[in-house]
Amino acid sequence: MTVGDSTADSDADADAPTSGDDQPDPPADAPRDEEALFDALLEADVLVEDDADVGVTTDFENTRDIYRATYGDASDEEFHATLGELFGMEPETAAEQAAELGITREELCTLLSLRSHLDGATATELQQAVGMVHAAGPSSPVPAMLHELGDDADAWLAGRDAVVVVMKRGCDPCRALRDDLDDIVESAPEGTAFAGIDGPEHHDFLRAHEVDTAPTSLFVRDGEVVGRLAGYYGPDRFAEAFAEHY
Repeated sequence: MTVGDSTADSDADADAPTSGDDQPDPPADAPRDEEALFDALLEADVLVEDDADVGVTTDFENTRDIYRATYGDASDEEFHATLGELFGMEPETAAEQAAELGITREELCTLLSLRSHLDGATATELQQAVGMVHAAGPSSPVPAMLHELGDDADAWLAGRDAVVVVMKRGCDPCRALRDDLDDIVESAPEGTAFAGIDGPEHHDFLRAHEVDTAPTSLFVRDGEVVGRLAGYYGPDRFAEAFAEHY
């Protein structure tokens, strides 16, 4: 067979329909079938399935807490540089993508944790997996009983008497405070609103109110911060603060 014959045969084969094993392999960074990716997350000890419930494993949550300690409240510069390194882009481009797609520091921590658990996962697969992980566990450190503030925090606080609790993920003192919230809310003066905010995701709020500790409880009267408790304090200390500020 001559080179010319081989080329002709190849051209004919290229024009012929393919089926079964003759189908070309997908691109290296193509999305993975969701069921296959879910099975991979179970095998990698990221997710655990119990009857109809799906949750995040303690092992994965411990890994994510390590990344949260480093990147959970990272500066914008560090956040964008790390995101750029993860996806092979310049920090400036990463900053634009983060703003356009609403990528948060928590998502970055989840991505980095997934990369350490899922050997050989592509960037596309990691992004797919983030959605599965966040669907399986709480997406915010703010407990459901509190109104969660976002970029509209100052507008919401205007004219209010309120307590705002600044929290972060992977924070043991925050968990301790969360366990006491029922008693704290019950002891507050009538008409006092309660809200929480995910501190590392709202740097402008932290800077504006000089918050550098989680948890921090801000006591707001008529829209103005009149006192604070930085760190964990129990219901008795909150009762004293209520008497002092309201």
